[in-house]
Amino acid sequence: MKKKTTLLTIIIAGMLFGSFFGLAAEGTTQTEEVLVVEQSPYCDIDWDEVYESKGITHAHTSANYPPLDEDAEGSWTGDKHAVNESVLHHEEKDVIDWINLYNHSSSSYPWDAWDDVDTDEIDLDPIHGVEHRQAKHICSLFTPHFRPDDKDELDDVNETLEFIDELGGLSYFAHPNDAWYYDDPSYPRDNHTVEEMIDWWYSEYDSLVGQAIFSGRGREKHWEVERPLYDELVKELGKERPIYAFSELDNRLSYSRLNHLLVEDNTQEEYRNAIENGEFFWSYNVYDTDMPEIEKIETGNGEIRLHTDEDHRERRWVYMNETVATGDVFTADDMVEGQNYVRLEIGEWESEPEYVLGTQPFYITTGDIETETEEPFEITHDSAILQGEISKMDIEEVDVYFRYRKYGQEDWQSSEKQTLKSTGTFEQKVENLREDTYYEFKAVAEWGGNDGLYETTGEVLFFETLSIYRPPPSLSIISPEDSVENLTYEENLTIEGITDPESSVKIDGEEVEVSDETGHFEKIVELNEGLNIIEVIASDENDSTTVEKVYAQYMPEIPEIWEEIEYIFKTVGRIENDLNELEEEHKERLNELENDLNENITTLQEALNRLGNLEEVHDGLQQEISEVKSNITEIKNEIVDLKEESDDEETDFGLLEGALIINSIILALLVIIMIFYIYPKLKTQQNSDENDLKDSDEESTKDKDD
Repeated sequence: MKKKTTLLTIIIAGMLFGSFFGLAAEGTTQTEEVLVVEQSPYCDIDWDEVYESKGITHAHTSANYPPLDEDAEGSWTGDKHAVNESVLHHEEKDVIDWINLYNHSSSSYPWDAWDDVDTDEIDLDPIHGVEHRQAKHICSLFTPHFRPDDKDELDDVNETLEFIDELGGLSYFAHPNDAWYYDDPSYPRDNHTVEEMIDWWYSEYDSLVGQAIFSGRGREKHWEVERPLYDELVKELGKERPIYAFSELDNRLSYSRLNHLLVEDNTQEEYRNAIENGEFFWSYNVYDTDMPEIEKIETGNGEIRLHTDEDHRERRWVYMNETVATGDVFTADDMVEGQNYVRLEIGEWESEPEYVLGTQPFYITTGDIETETEEPFEITHDSAILQGEISKMDIEEVDVYFRYRKYGQEDWQSSEKQTLKSTGTFEQKVENLREDTYYEFKAVAEWGGNDGLYETTGEVLFFETLSIYRPPPSLSIISPEDSVENLTYEENLTIEGITDPESSVKIDGEEVEVSDETGHFEKIVELNEGLNIIEVIASDENDSTTVEKVYAQYMPEIPEIWEEIEYIFKTVGRIENDLNELEEEHKERLNELENDLNENITTLQEALNRLGNLEEVHDGLQQEISEVKSNITEIKNEIVDLKEESDDEETDFGLLEGALIINSIILALLVIIMIFYIYPKLKTQQNSDENDLKDSDEESTKDKDD
């Protein structure tokens, strides 16, 4: 009954959720939104091979400023003392690996092009270029050496960018807040809109790789102008035209603004590749604080994950100059409406940053992973092949597996994981299941990090394992020999039997010891007065059972009617002795005796017909017994009289003897009915309700017919 109830519950659950034991319609597809990194400058970085090569862009020689030494010469056109002095200063500090050093509108590279500049002991690498001061302060990189007299100073942005293209160089906008966006009446600027910058310059010149996000002129300016301007440009240009952020010095001595190129070797080719593809970080560190180091950045599988050597520094994920998330990981849950990029800043802030290390933008969108649980197949008594499908996958790869458990249990079990790099079905065989058992399962897709931090699951489906036929345990009752009819006057009954040695046995609900070798068991049962039905159950490890019943009729006292039976048999014995002495009697009297016999048989039949009412039967039988006893007494007296009166007459004493024996048998039968049927039934009737009485009457009628 318990299993039927459970089955009904599962059927209802299956109807409610649209699935039933793996035989329902196709499972519902479950969809999870995921982060998709469409473009990242760090996706091809081999983090075990690269290191951060730190350097300065937009650094000036002392020729642009008052001399470092009172005796040194300096001019706007640049001279050897100014160049030599600046190079040796940075070399001595040993903070950077490379420098983009020049005068305004004139290049200082190669340094030995300036007379008497000694470069034999200089390990500092140059990135040659120039600041085009009259053309919105465009800074060129990787352009060859030239002096002002090589070309008239350029004052038009487009002409300057075309000139840099001709030289095969790269460029970026220096301190845009000071070049055109800073509203200062004493220093008028042309305030260009984002649309103008895109249409006039960024969409026309691929060599223009970005602009400054931190410059050397006033922190309030880069905070209020340069960062918001850069973020607006990044959003509008998108992944089709990525631009990169620079932190620049714009002086000759400080190391507060650096760019960290990710290179395998300090060569011009490596430097240019890093800047051209955005494979670098930028930093701001005005207080000379120990800067954090980024060990690596992982993108894909629905997340951007930072690995750094410092745990206490704040991590900010920035979009449109606003922090949208914090921590080491950025996912789809952190995105805001309309967001198409994010960049990371690590540092410490109060009202303004004390120091910050920043990344280039990651261009992002959202995608979906669709997971579906399919119907299982090849279900056996202890195994099944589970099936699922990834119908959509907008990330690089997912780990898939199944969770399953017995129906109604709390804890799930997991199958082995597989890795899918494209959409499709997957399956897994699960084993060691329990036979004839309901299971539920669902497909699982995991992604993100090494441990699968994000997941989506398909709908839960059900299946039932098959059952194996096993014969029930053997069970044989060896004592009492007859388990159906046992009349006893003893209060205790010993029950013995044999079963399979590995089976267990319960007698009337109490477990008894079973021999490990022979399977023998034994128990003494205390009987109740009347009919006892004793149930013996043998069970095996599969919960299969065999049941035997032992019936015992316990009568604690012999009824007085046994004395009557003893008297009858003694009387019959004496009559038989008398009959042996009499050979013949009167034939006429014999006929009368035969008639009396027939009347007694008729009386017995009528008594049997009245078994429907047990009390009436009891009284009737008592009366019939008395009459039969009286008849026998009369017959005995008749025999005596006949013997005295007719010694010479011939009498058929054989028939007379038969009549007496038949009457004796009738009387014995009546007594037996009284003992074995009427007496127990009367005892039972007194304690039964009306329905039990009806059932007892029907059984009595059946026994009467038998």
